[in-house]
Amino acid sequence: MRLPAAHEQGELLEVVRIADPTGPFTSRGLAGEAVEVWAGDEVREALALIRALPDSERYRCFVPGWGIRLYDATDPDPLFEIAFCFRCNGARVLGRDVPEELRVQDFEAESAAGRELLRRFRACVSDGRASGGQASGGREAGGREAGGREAGGREAGGREAGGREAGGRGFGGPPLDPDPAPE
Repeated sequence: MRLPAAHEQGELLEVVRIADPTGPFTSRGLAGEAVEVWAGDEVREALALIRALPDSERYRCFVPGWGIRLYDATDPDPLFEIAFCFRCNGARVLGRDVPEELRVQDFEAESAAGRELLRRFRACVSDGRASGGQASGGREAGGREAGGREAGGREAGGREAGGREAGGRGFGGPPLDPDPAPE
């Protein structure tokens, strides 16, 4: 997946559990709370995984369950935000300096990079790091406060990113789960 040039300035990354998958963006950006804040090596690793996402065929649902907000060291506004739909392989990138050709992209959710990225997102709410109703660490760099989302917002079950049922892509299939879980 192609990232805006500003990704090189990224110092802090918020993992966002999207509140309303049918309306992932508001006039203020990505709609949802940060479930965890990553810095340093975690930011570099996450961006490397995103860059490693191969292109894919486009499907229609775009019901994203996860996103990121990337910040530099000084500006309280994100450099850019990305909403990911692991069901239809779609990503939407928003930000002040995001070129038009990067705003709508497709990625292969079933690739090794896609599966690892989704695993890391899910770990933010399922491995105890976000337990007790708080994301990791309270205040982070730049004075931003980590989100207060409760852990375990979804139960495992249903479909995995690579386990889509026939007819489940786009319109006319079963109801779409914004975060297809492993079987």
